[in-house]
Amino acid sequence: MALTEVGDGGTYVWYRQHGRLSGIVQPTSSFKDPAGRVCRHILLIMTVGTATGRAEGIACPARRRPLAARRLSLPGRAPR
Repeated sequence: MALTEVGDGGTYVWYRQHGRLSGIVQPTSSFKDPAGRVCRHILLIMTVGTATGRAEGIACPARRRPLAARRLSLPGRAPR
């Protein structure tokens, strides 16, 4: 959600209800990969209890359809 709703340079803050896990996602720039997908350079800061970690990376959308758009089948049931 943070990568689709926050523009480059913006900040998305999230936390779990119990309060021990939280994070900040900061997309810093966008670009298109060779497959034509829009990817983002991101900075991620996570806090668990009193420990905080920082990571930088690149995030691109998955090549396949999102889970909500796929037909799922459960053992003994027809796909929905």
